[in-house]
Amino acid sequence: MKNTLVTDPDKIKHYIVKLRLESRKILVRSDLLESSGMIIDSDENSMTILYTGKFAPQKNMINIQFNLDGDTIFGFISVYKNFTNRLVVGIPKELEIRSIRKFPRTDVYGHVHNRFYIISDGNPDKEVTSSSAPPQLAKIFWELEKNVPDIKKILMMIGSEVNKIGSVGEIKILKDEEKYTEEVGFVVKYKKAFWLPNTNEAKTYIKEIPDQNIINFGMYFKEMKQLGWQDSRISEEILKRRTNYNQQNILSIIVVPIMLFENVIGQISVNTSQKSVKNLRITDVYYLKALADIVSEALTKAKLFKLDTGVDYLIDVTNLSASGASLEVKSRYILKFLHQGLRIKAGLKFSGRIVETISEIRRIDFHEESSYVAIKFIEISTKDQDFIEDYVKKHIDFLRSGKTPE
Repeated sequence: MKNTLVTDPDKIKHYIVKLRLESRKILVRSDLLESSGMIIDSDENSMTILYTGKFAPQKNMINIQFNLDGDTIFGFISVYKNFTNRLVVGIPKELEIRSIRKFPRTDVYGHVHNRFYIISDGNPDKEVTSSSAPPQLAKIFWELEKNVPDIKKILMMIGSEVNKIGSVGEIKILKDEEKYTEEVGFVVKYKKAFWLPNTNEAKTYIKEIPDQNIINFGMYFKEMKQLGWQDSRISEEILKRRTNYNQQNILSIIVVPIMLFENVIGQISVNTSQKSVKNLRITDVYYLKALADIVSEALTKAKLFKLDTGVDYLIDVTNLSASGASLEVKSRYILKFLHQGLRIKAGLKFSGRIVETISEIRRIDFHEESSYVAIKFIEISTKDQDFIEDYVKKHIDFLRSGKTPE
């Protein structure tokens, strides 16, 4: 049975009302904290949960779980207020119906840590051929078709092509916490190519581009206008940018994203100088996008995605069972390389032991500044699986009784 995402507000409301009217039991979790309770009141925007025992979540988002109509349903909710034995929380925006677990699962945040490296992008059939490549790119495609292409050689050849287009060219992989130029920021945000053919002409900043995968400042200014900017303010902002480009001696500019799966991991940029009197054309944008696709494919085929989180076990495991785990990944750089279906070699460190598994990413949930990566163990020894199952059972007893697990 595959997991099903429920986003229909009416269906979610139906679940909430049924839970309240039938006094159904629900579980609430926050890291290591877990309690059972029931919904005693609800309206369009919030609900009140009466819970047992002590439950003081340190975060403003908690997890809920309940069984209804034979399904096991999970969701995240916002905490508005926490009274003695009572929580006022938001209505979940989405719920997930998941298959019944074969093994018990428990929160292990702070007790179990992980390191991993990526071993497959989950798409082994993806191929690139040079049959339709432009003649000037034939050598690049020939290198790309190798089982393990020389990434440095490919980047040098692409860099040479980039420098033929404009006065200044750059190929760059983006890093965490890096300050982007405004143009690169737009490319990262919108996942589209940025193009200004002539920085001296005001209309080029907002003129509609026929290809919806290419943007200028028009989309940004539209958003600002919705926030209250007047036309006079937009004119002033265009003038500022014209002056800035003139001071940098930039006549024309293109920035295209380098994509890996669904994420922008880098960019290729080109600009021409005022003295060159050369306007970059839309055909130049298309050519640079083709080069960016080659870089993306080269990074993938060269196994750059053998991304390693390092020798230290710094990835927190939030919950664990003998069939899988949930990892809290905070690094934006690592997240760029992760997607559903990706296979990783994971090492779980806990209770004085390291358990190695081959795992597959089944789901990635984004909540505030953290992301939770659900993995399923694909290859794990029976001995290690039994060890995890025994640990989980003892940990559940620990959470319930306060005893230290052996």
